[in-house]
Amino acid sequence: MSINLRRWAIALLALACCVFAVAQIMTYGRLKVEQAIRTNLVAANLLTRIQLAGERMRRFEKELFIYAAVPDARDKYAKEFGAAYEELLIDLDKVLASSNRAFTDEERSEAMKWKTAALTYTREFEQVINATRLLDRPDTAVGARLRTTVDFNKAIEPGKDAFRALLNGTEAMRNSKKTDAIAISREVDMAVARMLYFVIAVVAAGMLIVTLMLRGARLVTTVFEAMPQGGSPPPVRRAAS
Repeated sequence: MSINLRRWAIALLALACCVFAVAQIMTYGRLKVEQAIRTNLVAANLLTRIQLAGERMRRFEKELFIYAAVPDARDKYAKEFGAAYEELLIDLDKVLASSNRAFTDEERSEAMKWKTAALTYTREFEQVINATRLLDRPDTAVGARLRTTVDFNKAIEPGKDAFRALLNGTEAMRNSKKTDAIAISREVDMAVARMLYFVIAVVAAGMLIVTLMLRGARLVTTVFEAMPQGGSPPPVRRAAS
């Protein structure tokens, strides 16, 4: 009967190996999915920075036009506009980098349109800045075409219209990345839960089968031990009628 016991032990070991393999697969899958979630969240964070830099540019533009006739204040806001623009370009180039796997080729193509929009907006802004400087000297102020905040805002309208593609586009893509990350996380949690239930069921069933087999083996051993040597099992007594 030792052979049968070894078979049950081998079966139990095989069951344990299967459970271990399933656990390893679950762990590997979880790590890959967590990596995908982190990638989406990193991309969303980068898009947030681009959007915030763009909104700072718009704010400095508005402040500058209010103080267009005050050289010191105007130059201050122009400098801050330029700093925000540099930050925006740095982050845009990160999105456009082919080595950045957080974005698809289609998304990089969209980001290239944002960069073109930023260049258009900044070019229009610089032209208006040059127009504000005409107000610094009486001889040039007389013939200045743009004089008031309303004039400056109207002059930069084409640039602002183009720049909306960046502001709206980054927000839409950022929300999409965050939504994808949340959806993946929920799907993984459900898949892990289902797999865990499956493993528990397999282990329970396996333990039950092994237990029943071992009991059967012990019962057979008891019967054979009760047999006379070289004989047959003892007769079953019949109840007297």
